[in-house]
Amino acid sequence: MGIEEQIGDAAKSAVGSVKQNYSNFKSTTDVRTLSKRLVESGKGLAKLQSDWNEELDGGKLKSWLKKPRDIIYGLAEKLPGRAGEHFREEAEKLKDPFTRIEEECKSYLNDIESMIVEVGQVVEMKKQEMGESKQTLEALKEENWDLRTIRGYLIERSGISLDESMKTIFEYADEQLTPADVERKRGQMISLLETNLRVQEESLKLLGVVARQGAETYEKAAMQYHGFKSNAQQLQTFRDAAMDLAGTNVVALDMKEMFSQYLDGCTKVAETAIDAFAVIDKNMVASEETVAKIKAAKERLETKLNAAVSGQKVTATPVKTNRVKV
Repeated sequence: MGIEEQIGDAAKSAVGSVKQNYSNFKSTTDVRTLSKRLVESGKGLAKLQSDWNEELDGGKLKSWLKKPRDIIYGLAEKLPGRAGEHFREEAEKLKDPFTRIEEECKSYLNDIESMIVEVGQVVEMKKQEMGESKQTLEALKEENWDLRTIRGYLIERSGISLDESMKTIFEYADEQLTPADVERKRGQMISLLETNLRVQEESLKLLGVVARQGAETYEKAAMQYHGFKSNAQQLQTFRDAAMDLAGTNVVALDMKEMFSQYLDGCTKVAETAIDAFAVIDKNMVASEETVAKIKAAKERLETKLNAAVSGQKVTATPVKTNRVKV
């Protein structure tokens, strides 16, 4: 057998010995398993702490009212344009309901007030216009205005600027009418002016009803706002107190559970540490077993070296390993 084959056999024998030794070590499941248990028990204790911190944060009931809104407001301040506007709108939805309903009520009261003021201004303006229209209607009847003058008045009151060529066309059209046609058209225009005055009168009465309705609504809403404003602070205080009491009870109930879980977790870690302590004595580096293993390794190497020098074949002796029991 050549030297290459001898080296190959020796390598195979060494690999087989290592596999056998590892199998023996693995079957005992002592040191590595114990190390893993130590690590896992430490991780379990760390997770227990993390879980309880999260639980206690969740138990702060009042923070539920504040944190989401604070976060969204922060985003609204940092993001530009529509994105920032969107988050501002979302943050408004998370306002304290007492603040939000008070702001909305005040906003509606302001809107009603503006509406009533606008209605009053329109009514006054239209009353003045109606007075002028009545006087003009009486004048055109008494003075017997002709068709062209009445038409000019209607167009002017409508705010229309009549082109000169259009005036010429009207004059031509009037020339084609018979006296009876002229009188009929003149009567239609006067009737239209009279009817329009009645429509204006009725529409002003309608606006009067709207103004009254607005005033009544404003009055009721103001009374309701006064009642809410007078009592909201008490209810807010009651709400905050109730949340504090509930949060305190949550923490109080959690104390026993947390204490028990920590006690169990710490005891488990300590027990595992004791198991490790007992195994350490059996796995000391400075031991007679280590001395024996070093001597055995030296003897094997010397034997193989002497054989290699003298040209003799030497059979590899398997290394014995002692199992360590926990």
